[in-house]
Amino acid sequence: MKRAVFDASVLVKLVVPEPGAPGALRVYGACDDQLAPEWAMLECAHALWRKWLRSEYDALTMRESHAALGSLGIQLLESGSLVADALDLALAHRHPVYDCLYLTLALAEDAALVTADARLRDLALQLGIEVTWIDASA
Repeated sequence: MKRAVFDASVLVKLVVPEPGAPGALRVYGACDDQLAPEWAMLECAHALWRKWLRSEYDALTMRESHAALGSLGIQLLESGSLVADALDLALAHRHPVYDCLYLTLALAEDAALVTADARLRDLALQLGIEVTWIDASA
């Protein structure tokens, strides 16, 4: 796979051992260009915080996981110019705008989407975006 936009559902799997992590790591390593919007690190930090809140991991492990994510070399792209298009998609499809930003970024960069979110996968396919599905039940 040449270029791919990775959403937070997959990025977290790159640094936390959970269902789907082996597939996420395999796909990440097979891409030439791994992309995400610049705020993906914030969304990942929130997901890690939620794992800590549910007592799945301790705080130190979550801090280390976030640091590891930052060292993976993913290209964090400025996406402010895509917000209006993401809002339009969100309104048209009743889907969260932050998810729609991954879609607009994939469209703008002519990239596939890598996700473990079934609703996002289905919407991406409706929009003609190539999707690599990470099965979180595996």
